[in-house]
Amino acid sequence: MALQAGFLIGDFVVAATLTWFLNWLALLPYRQLADEHWTERARKLWPVRVGAGSTLWLVPANLVLAQTWLLPEIAPSWGIAAVTSFLGAWTGSYSFHRKLFDWITPRAWLDQLFTSSAFRFGWWFLFLVLISLMPKTFSWETAVLIAVYPIFLAIWSAGGFVWALRFLGVVTPAPDRLRALVDSVALRTNARYRRVWLLKNTGSAAFAIPYTGDLLFSQRLITLQRDQEVAAIAAHELAHLSESRLVQAGRLLGSMAITPCLVLKPVLYRWGPTGILAVFGASWLLFMTARRFSRKLETRADSIGRANEPDAGAYARALAGVHQDNLIPAVMARKTTHPDLYDRLVSIGSTPEYPRPAKPSTFSWQTIVLAVPLGILLGTKAVPLLTSREPAPAYQSEDSFTPDR
Repeated sequence: MALQAGFLIGDFVVAATLTWFLNWLALLPYRQLADEHWTERARKLWPVRVGAGSTLWLVPANLVLAQTWLLPEIAPSWGIAAVTSFLGAWTGSYSFHRKLFDWITPRAWLDQLFTSSAFRFGWWFLFLVLISLMPKTFSWETAVLIAVYPIFLAIWSAGGFVWALRFLGVVTPAPDRLRALVDSVALRTNARYRRVWLLKNTGSAAFAIPYTGDLLFSQRLITLQRDQEVAAIAAHELAHLSESRLVQAGRLLGSMAITPCLVLKPVLYRWGPTGILAVFGASWLLFMTARRFSRKLETRADSIGRANEPDAGAYARALAGVHQDNLIPAVMARKTTHPDLYDRLVSIGSTPEYPRPAKPSTFSWQTIVLAVPLGILLGTKAVPLLTSREPAPAYQSEDSFTPDR
């Protein structure tokens, strides 16, 4: 027990130290950007931010796999080690976030940890757990585990996300100013919503949850933006709440693009690398379709936000302000769920005064440094599986199924 506790303490310290050092080293060339236009600063900093984000899962992944596979007799449970290493990596990232955003306080950083964990990493953790529990053969047990992911996703979308944020204490009911602005826009656009929430201690952001009718506005957004800009953003978010049930179903289906990857283990043992490629291909196709669908919906919401802005240019100022405060490049390296800021501004008739920025680099040396050892660790496990794989029989009766893990 004492030895495992020592392992966990070591995981936390090593993850925090390694994350801090890599981020500190990556920021050294970018400390003289203060005098450049915000679009150029955001563009040059983007690969560093991508690398910093990758350390949050690559550092824990390397630590957990190394000790679990190299020292299986004495290493602690991989799940506990993963959580401990993740917390260490996030702790080590505090100085990086503080350097980019001087408004971040320890409490704001902690709230952002809760929000990010609930919004992003929680689903990845569930996904990895389901993959680890998946049997090697297709059976009723496989079907049950596959069904868990969309069921929990439906619960999450139908109110679980807001409940989690309330439980963590990072959202509160909207203040009177925000609620009055949303009410005025909803009355003008004949839109309906259920509740408005204030998201504490995160960057400038606003979200709509079409399945529940909830709207979330960050505290920093309503602090920095004037009433006209907040109202224009509210019109954009209310446009998402007016989407049809068919569109909402399409959104939900798109969010399950990664679901085919749940069967990687039984597919590997039945069809080998060819099956794995087919699974990844199906997931990629779903993801690309969902991204294209999302971009069309964002374009629609932009036009509604522009049409219902309180005064000319309010929506454009709001969009630019959000990107500038969050240091999001005006042109991204590749397509995302949202069109590029520059293109969004042009499409609503507010072409920026600055020329179209170049795309940011996609190269992150932090990611390469951490991905190489991870690839070696995964290779030491994958090669024996591929070379010794015994194909499963084409058919098995129910009586012949065994919980082979």
